[in-house]
Amino acid sequence: MTWCFRRLGVLLMMAAAVCAWPHTMDAQADAGGRHLLVSVTNGAGAPVEHLQPSDLTVREDGVAREILSVSPAPPPTHVALVVDNSAAALTFITDLRQALAAFSTTVAKLSPAPHVLVETSGERPTRALDFSPAGAAVDRAVGSIFPRPGAGSYWLEAIVDVATRLSTVGAERPVIVAFVVSAGPEFSTTSHTAVADALRRAHAPLWTVELQDPAPPQSFARRERAMVVTDVASASGGGTQAVLASISLPQAFGKVATAIGARYDVVYARPDDLVPPRTVTVTGRDSSWHVSVPSWANQ
Repeated sequence: MTWCFRRLGVLLMMAAAVCAWPHTMDAQADAGGRHLLVSVTNGAGAPVEHLQPSDLTVREDGVAREILSVSPAPPPTHVALVVDNSAAALTFITDLRQALAAFSTTVAKLSPAPHVLVETSGERPTRALDFSPAGAAVDRAVGSIFPRPGAGSYWLEAIVDVATRLSTVGAERPVIVAFVVSAGPEFSTTSHTAVADALRRAHAPLWTVELQDPAPPQSFARRERAMVVTDVASASGGGTQAVLASISLPQAFGKVATAIGARYDVVYARPDDLVPPRTVTVTGRDSSWHVSVPSWANQ
């Protein structure tokens, strides 16, 4: 299977799996309508504020539905932070720590502040901090991250590990934020489909920050990782921030922090006698807006 067909395959896989996914906080039905949890940012990555029902369009299998209300959603209850600290991160560890520290500070200002987990992926998935209140403990954990000379990354396995942890603690509104160096080797044997399935079970959107290498991935594991960075992240209701230089990492993490803290609860009407739709899409009035909604939104 070629690289192009593999990228298409993950989207088809997520669409097919969605019919078997359970109800989640991202898409719930009650007497007042159906709820979607979405993030809406503009072309600069800033949150779109003061949204009204007329600013969005919800379609089920291409059919527009009436939006009953749009209101700010509560922040995530749990944020799992996965950090690639393989040998590929050796030359810019200072920039990375500063970016993570700024991210931690922003997340701690959410009200209520989420619990945060920190895990590194260099050499093997390593839990640096289990879920703890955002603040000093998280700051200490990200400040103690160091690269592992000579080590490759097990980034895909680390994401599955933290997704499993989210399922174990029963996180109500979880988010996973994962940093990776695309030039570094990937030694995970986990596939992109296994990562997508773990995210589905945890009901967790994945947001990725990638220090990008313009060269296409060559190994099987790196191709699987590249699909998770972009396609799986998007299908989960998250997104990707790609940078070419480590000096841009604080800005990239800042955009992710903004997106996860600026979500909306969209309530729309659906006829009771309809079977669940195959697809649910949400678009903004402005074509430059980016609306993130999980693939399991049709449940």
